[in-house]
Amino acid sequence: MKRNNLLLVALALIFFLPSLFFAQSSHELIVTDADYINNTIMNDVNPDGSRKDLLRVYVLKRNTKYYYNGIITNTGWPLVMKSANGSGAKPIIVSAPDNLAAYPARMVAMQNHVTITGINYCYYDWEFNPNDVSTGTGQMITATSAGFDMKIDSCIINARSVAQTTAACRLVKITNSTMGEMFMLAGSSDWGGGKCLDLRNGSCDSLVIQNCTFVNEQDRIVRHRAATVNLSNFTFNHNTIINDYAYHGVIELGISEKK
Repeated sequence: MKRNNLLLVALALIFFLPSLFFAQSSHELIVTDADYINNTIMNDVNPDGSRKDLLRVYVLKRNTKYYYNGIITNTGWPLVMKSANGSGAKPIIVSAPDNLAAYPARMVAMQNHVTITGINYCYYDWEFNPNDVSTGTGQMITATSAGFDMKIDSCIINARSVAQTTAACRLVKITNSTMGEMFMLAGSSDWGGGKCLDLRNGSCDSLVIQNCTFVNEQDRIVRHRAATVNLSNFTFNHNTIINDYAYHGVIELGISEKK
């Protein structure tokens, strides 16, 4: 009888474990580099225009270079992008000119939650268009709708600005990441153009920057200048700053409730 019970348990595991495994990963979509990544994500819709999966997780392959030539706007759905598990170099997303030879103003227009994990980013193609270091727009994310969370973890980001919150975020959290080359080239009149995180004069419940490295910064790592609304919680912990010109300073805060 005991042997029969063990046999039944073994058979149950054989039948049910695969379904559990696929259920856990059923929302994941392996993204190929056959098209611009903005097209792949924005076209992930049903014939009626609705999203195929509101819980979609876009998995980028390692040792792969992806391009975007338009803006990803996640209206009504969370954008989740991550690196595939395993060995090899992290995937990298690179900005490319559109059909009018102009660079997109940003990669993501954030209108819902955004989570990016284990992905590298560069605002110009250093390999094929190295001179575009002076013409790329270089902003990764712009929050354009209020009340959502932005999370960036384990990324290497080469951009003039990681994020700008033109609309108030509930949470901005950047962890275990390296950000560098945030500057405007000589000849520009905008010496304040190399900001890592620009909160403008908006509110934010919680801003967390932890275990990060900043290299070759021209201006502020955090800008909350002239704000008349609260940054309620601010954590800047265990970070390394290398070669920051700090034209207007390193961290500039407006009204804050807690520090």
